[in-house]
Amino acid sequence: MTVDDYEAAMRRRLLDAGFDFNRPDPALAWAVFKGFAAEPVECDDSYLFWEAASDYFDFVREVRHYTENDAVWHEQLTIHFTCTPPDSLGVQPVAVFSRDYFSYAGFFKEVERRPEFLKGLAFGRWSVELRLDAC
Repeated sequence: MTVDDYEAAMRRRLLDAGFDFNRPDPALAWAVFKGFAAEPVECDDSYLFWEAASDYFDFVREVRHYTENDAVWHEQLTIHFTCTPPDSLGVQPVAVFSRDYFSYAGFFKEVERRPEFLKGLAFGRWSVELRLDAC
């Protein structure tokens, strides 16, 4: 599937799972993200990452496309949770990349053991959007 198809399919999967974009549940979004992470996408390379800071909490799949001249074009599909002051997750910036693990299972396990991740799941004042960004 194309990256655009992947974005549409992720949105459908979130909605089919009962995800409410007006009252977002990051634990439900994470479960859907994990279940859909290995779906093939037309690209040259792909990996996952999770990142968080005081005002955001993101689940990301990045895909890379290489051109004939060896230039690289990136696209990121992000389930992007944000909060606005005075709300704050109160954590230092952190990121975990699937490329650092033998398998997605190892990556998921590492993310899920992080205190910042657990704090983000419990935080109840998120806004959310599903974004597709080109870099």
